[in-house]
Amino acid sequence: MFLKYRKPTIAWVVFLLLCGGVVFASFQGKMERYYGISTDGSVATLPAGTTTLGALVLTNTAVSLTSPTVTFSAAGKQLITLNSDENQTAIVLTGGTMNQIVTIRSGAGSNTMQFDDGTSMTIGGNIVLTEAQNDYLTLQCIGVNGDTWAAVSAHDN
Repeated sequence: MFLKYRKPTIAWVVFLLLCGGVVFASFQGKMERYYGISTDGSVATLPAGTTTLGALVLTNTAVSLTSPTVTFSAAGKQLITLNSDENQTAIVLTGGTMNQIVTIRSGAGSNTMQFDDGTSMTIGGNIVLTEAQNDYLTLQCIGVNGDTWAAVSAHDN
């Protein structure tokens, strides 16, 4: 029967558009996104019937830089609240593991802490975190030696 009606008519096109709209409407609001989180790099499988994975909670570690020190370790850290006793430039993050993701946020105070784009940081330009401004920088370790990082995101208020 379908082969008999080769030329689409306006009624046929309207019918197809209406059916498509009904199918689209039936899926509206039903799409869900699943995130797999694991520590070994594999994708976690959610149990049948699970609709949410829950909140990802990062463990915070406070780090204070005392001038002239501009290097600190990311070993075993996920979230770092960074403070400094004075304005700092050329801050270097070390001790990472390949593909580790670390979020650094500014702590309380009024000093600035600058991460420079260059040898150990591929961050698209210098990024300055100002204390008490809720600034943050998320980095991913891209070097097997643990001290080469790339910016994932940054927010500078």
